[in-house]
Amino acid sequence: MTFCMQLTKIYYQIEKLKKLLGMDPQDHSKDSVLRFIAEEAEEVVKNYCNINEIPFGLQKTTCRIAIDIYRATSQGEEGGLSVSSITEGDISISFRKDVEESSIGNILSRHKTSLNRFRKVRF
Repeated sequence: MTFCMQLTKIYYQIEKLKKLLGMDPQDHSKDSVLRFIAEEAEEVVKNYCNINEIPFGLQKTTCRIAIDIYRATSQGEEGGLSVSSITEGDISISFRKDVEESSIGNILSRHKTSLNRFRKVRF
């Protein structure tokens, strides 16, 4: 894949993630974070499936994994935190990062059915 094709692919991945996450397409403040997460999701899928390129049949799954990573790493306001304690006197609510939910292993386990169809065995 040429450098120009890679840039085009990354641009469309970022635009797709923005739409699916409900972000303004004109807001470029999180483009570098989205690019990193898209690349991380692609790397995780390639490593899990033992493949060099993402086939057409795994593109949507890879995008869903990127969205899960985004939400699990608290990049999105809606994900990654859970209530750890609530105090009623003088009202106090404490949050903690939901470590179990954010692990890559747990994210992969939700997508194993799709991933296993493309997984290659290494000897």
